[in-house]
Amino acid sequence: MWIYGYFEETKLPRVHVGDRADIRMISGRVLLHGTVDGIAGSDNQTNT
Repeated sequence: MWIYGYFEETKLPRVHVGDRADIRMISGRVLLHGTVDGIAGSDNQTNT
């Protein structure tokens, strides 16, 4: 499963490939766990 997110540039230095990720859906009822697989710019959708 892939989940794309929007993050402010000032917060990106704290996000690294391999980091654990906890994702809560907007409904608040579903909590997913995963790992950061890649980071790409909004104008370049390929992982860097």
